[in-house]
Amino acid sequence: MKVRVLRPEEATSGDFEVLVVDDTTSFLSRRLVDEMHGGGRKVLGVYDEEEFAEGRERLLEMGADAVIGAHATTEEFVRQIAAMRSGVVTRAARVVAQHAVSGDIVVVGGPFGGTGATEIAIGIAGRLQVGGSRTLLVDADDLAPSIAQRLGLPLVPNLRTLVDHSRHGEDIGGDIDDSAGFGVVCGIPNPRDWFELRPADVVAAVEDLAKTADCVVLDVSSGVERLPGDGRYRLARRLISMAGILIGVGVPTPLGVSRLLDWVAEAKVLNEHARLLLVVNRTPRGAFLRSEVAREIERVFEPSVLRFLPMDRRVEQASWAGGLVRKGAFSRGVAALAADAPLIGSAG
Repeated sequence: MKVRVLRPEEATSGDFEVLVVDDTTSFLSRRLVDEMHGGGRKVLGVYDEEEFAEGRERLLEMGADAVIGAHATTEEFVRQIAAMRSGVVTRAARVVAQHAVSGDIVVVGGPFGGTGATEIAIGIAGRLQVGGSRTLLVDADDLAPSIAQRLGLPLVPNLRTLVDHSRHGEDIGGDIDDSAGFGVVCGIPNPRDWFELRPADVVAAVEDLAKTADCVVLDVSSGVERLPGDGRYRLARRLISMAGILIGVGVPTPLGVSRLLDWVAEAKVLNEHARLLLVVNRTPRGAFLRSEVAREIERVFEPSVLRFLPMDRRVEQASWAGGLVRKGAFSRGVAALAADAPLIGSAG
């Protein structure tokens, strides 16, 4: 028997048959109840009409298998739980709109060292939107989120509000900022808030986004290693594992190439089925350097696509202006990358 559940992850990982929750439980949601049912568990809701008049209705709306008043006797609680375990109680059918994930999920990342992965994620999203696709860009970097600052967007709404609304089955349209010319979900500015987000909830929120878009582009943190302890980098690892297309970004230096190949090795373990595109960013002119970098990469790993993006002063200018990069060498390289993917709408 689980004596007390304080966090949703404890509810989904515990060894029990019936979860007992009251109507004011902070993490109670339809998604949590659905996870319980998916794991073969049942949910008993406890309500107190004197404290919260709508408590019983809330529990039933969330999909609880049965409800019981808070002032019931111990014997009544035991009988109710025993009936649920025996299968006597049949949960009333609840109609939930189910839609298959339709949009492509693209994850853009790369090793530590300032490779410019965020700029490429922004560029890809902009290019796809211009091509006629409904495109959403999500700042899922839990170490150094920067898309709101980069594009001059407000910090709220953001990924936290998106996850909250998604978890409770509420409308998520208000969590998307369209002022950049494509949809953007900004990152969470306070690092402490990231620890309150379960990667599973972020994944579910991204899947909800993908039901309404042709493509969802995720900008993830550089850390992908599996480390013991507090689950550091677990969000980036989960998002990489769900991607249909992975774009890894590095820089054309010996250390940069080495780090990129290390990132590739970790990413391939997490998701061996995704199509992997590699980008060597800020590459100086000259065929010799590019051939040396390509040879070193392909000696270890042969990506689906290997692209070299040039240094372009327009990128820095756009960063200062808080807008998209103007047409030039960088934007042409991003357009070619989008065409290589192939991503929905990239040919436009």
